[in-house]
Amino acid sequence: MTSATEEVSAISEEAATVALLALSFQEAAQGSLVGPRTSGDDLLEDLQHNPSQVSLLSYFVASALTESDWEIVRAFNDDRTGDARELLAQVDPSRVEAILHAFAAGREIEELPIPRNFFLDGFATAAGRWEEVERAIEGWRSVGITATREDVHAAYIEAMRKATGLPTNAIIDSYLDATEEIG
Repeated sequence: MTSATEEVSAISEEAATVALLALSFQEAAQGSLVGPRTSGDDLLEDLQHNPSQVSLLSYFVASALTESDWEIVRAFNDDRTGDARELLAQVDPSRVEAILHAFAAGREIEELPIPRNFFLDGFATAAGRWEEVERAIEGWRSVGITATREDVHAAYIEAMRKATGLPTNAIIDSYLDATEEIG
């Protein structure tokens, strides 16, 4: 049985990069406290006011996505397919590939705003490594990059319940006692 880290490291650097970018676009497209996210500032506000709902990847997304990336996210969130196609025609093929992975679920290929130049520049590469990028996405998820603090707490409680047999309240009390001693 291989570990999540081994699975990610067995994937090509290009596929791992596209996968991380796809997850970044998914993270950016999620709602925030102020409604649909439109820029990294929304993520920063979430970090300030509701940090338990923000993942490690959110920190990366808040500063790493370009204004063009945020325009693409807004076009997808608003179902402006024509605008999205126009914006995607202006970006690197690996970003288009990442967008396809991020937003393809539940959509027919005809519904996706794939720019014509992508079929010439990047489609063969993207199609040839589709499964590898999907495995990389799952690998990134399995190492916890998309986990929120709430997810981590829930995993801790479940692991402690299985390991000790204690009820949830006792586990939480024990955790709070331990953090008081540290802090």
